[in-house]
Amino acid sequence: MVALFVAGLAALGFTAWDYLAHKSVTQPAALVVALVAWGLFYLFYQVFGGETPKDLLGRERPTGSNPADRAARMRSYAVDALLLAGAMTALTLGAFAFGDSTLLDGLPLPISGPALVAAASVVSFLASAAIFFVLDLAIGEASAKAHERRFAGEE
Repeated sequence: MVALFVAGLAALGFTAWDYLAHKSVTQPAALVVALVAWGLFYLFYQVFGGETPKDLLGRERPTGSNPADRAARMRSYAVDALLLAGAMTALTLGAFAFGDSTLLDGLPLPISGPALVAAASVVSFLASAAIFFVLDLAIGEASAKAHERRFAGEE
């Protein structure tokens, strides 16, 4: 895990040096390496770290295997997915409002303008929520099982 953090830090340092030297980022692959390395670091920390699993708001999730704990975790995964999907949709709408609003106009669809942005936002929200739920479910369940194994080993 330390190697992932150091790799991400080195890649970010290289990107900063590249920007300062050239006044633009000429090697975006270094930024991608930093994001992937830190994403993997966070993933491994969540699954194999020593803390109790937490939701997006910082509340501890139950780790038991009984139906009540599983249901509470599923609700927590759903809330996290909806919050993240809402944030991503808001950022997307902000990009359309302040960025290139003609980005979707080239698509061969029967709607255009604000109706197209609204439809794309709804589809983006639903797809993001589904993807975030599946990812949170996979990571959260692995983390809960790892925590229970550690807890069982301490007794």
